[in-house]
Amino acid sequence: MSASRPRKRGGSQARRRSRAERRDPMLGHLSRNLPIVEPLDQQQIERIDHESMRILEEVGVVFRDPIALEDWRKAGVRVGGERVYFDRGHIRELISSIPATISNSGSRKVSSCWTPSASAKAVPDAIPVS
Repeated sequence: MSASRPRKRGGSQARRRSRAERRDPMLGHLSRNLPIVEPLDQQQIERIDHESMRILEEVGVVFRDPIALEDWRKAGVRVGGERVYFDRGHIRELISSIPATISNSGSRKVSSCWTPSASAKAVPDAIPVS
């Protein structure tokens, strides 16, 4: 019979404590100086929404695919050259048409994707659709 090594004691709590105490000697000088991020309040969400819609309306988005440009024209969106200018009402309509889940089935597996409309509103309540 061979001599057995003494068993370490402490279990999972000891392992967690050991991992928490370890510091990488090569990166010991690095420390996390990022502030804790707080959730946005309603006013901040509305401002982001308003400014993003303003960019889509005034600056637009460049599409270099002629088929995509034609599709946007057919959808009633203003197209100037390769730049498409969206109306916020049209964007809100497109957002509201996103299904709660999207399923993708391949030859061997089926997967689903959660979308915001499943449990949260993508557009703030206080912003009217115009």
